[in-house]
Amino acid sequence: KSSSSIPQTLELSNPQTLALALKPSPSRFSPRPQDVPWHHEVLDFARTIGERTNGRYGLATEHAHSCCVLLARTDKYLVDGEWWTWIDYDRFHELTDRYYDSGGVETFSTEDYRAPTPPWAVYGADEKGFSPNEDRYRKDRKGNTVEISYKSSESGCG
Repeated sequence: KSSSSIPQTLELSNPQTLALALKPSPSRFSPRPQDVPWHHEVLDFARTIGERTNGRYGLATEHAHSCCVLLARTDKYLVDGEWWTWIDYDRFHELTDRYYDSGGVETFSTEDYRAPTPPWAVYGADEKGFSPNEDRYRKDRKGNTVEISYKSSESGCG
């Protein structure tokens, strides 16, 4: 619940990203509905953390359905005002192969394989992290699965 010690922990550990998500324990704890935070509460918590790091971390992406927010280091992932939090997997595998083929001499960093975050995944986007290329479903009051009508554009960006 408290965000007061998180900035100090970030300063000590220096992670590149921090994902805040609702992950109830599968063991004995079963959260009651009143114990589960709403997406806006997770966003508020993430905003507070970002503010307390003096801009070192920013809200990069969100996914409302999974109640997840990604904070990322602004010096590594905010490139010319655009978030680059996605992974170019082809490039990543190419770099990994070169690393092993060189016996560990050729190294690489996240800057070498990062990719622009799609507009629909960026914090504050109308889609709130829902890919326009995916079908969306919900349960009605009787428990039946119902597709939510949504038409994406040809670009796949909304």
